[in-house]
Amino acid sequence: RYYQCLDDDQADAYESASGGIATYFPLAFRPDARVLDLGCGTGRDTALLARESREVYGVEPVPRMRDLAITHHPDLAGRILAGELPDGLPTRDALGGPFDGIVCSAVLQHLPRHQLFDAVFAIRELLATRGRLLVSIPRGQVGAPGDDRDGQGRLFNGVTAGELDLLFERAGFQGIGRWENPDSLG
Repeated sequence: RYYQCLDDDQADAYESASGGIATYFPLAFRPDARVLDLGCGTGRDTALLARESREVYGVEPVPRMRDLAITHHPDLAGRILAGELPDGLPTRDALGGPFDGIVCSAVLQHLPRHQLFDAVFAIRELLATRGRLLVSIPRGQVGAPGDDRDGQGRLFNGVTAGELDLLFERAGFQGIGRWENPDSLG
């Protein structure tokens, strides 16, 4: 509900964020890579990847966010699709085949913990052999201790980087790096 009711000022704040996961795009993805942005939100990262000569698509579960992505980035029209992790994603064939890279920025922490394993396998299904996945999650507790919701009602499952490392390894992924950065929105 929070994202469906996002106002224009909040959307502008998302759009104005810099750094963060985008810092790692050149390291993670070749300029000719086919990249999928899962949970693309307002399209900021999707548009940045597209400007860097990549074939890029975004998947977003929230209609308001998809609309904002096209409003802010008209060149993404036809490249932002409805879908959600773990079992509501478009199929690999519907997306034109596997992706060389997938970005999953500030998404996995919003899934119920019991869905994380299935989400990892859904991501793997969309990724080409030897493809690269770039994930971001918040570090530490969001909201009050013992509460899995923040002040706006968003679910934060408390998954840690170490837990995700193990989960992705079990699904056949191999870690190649981990970094910590301040949240670009504070």
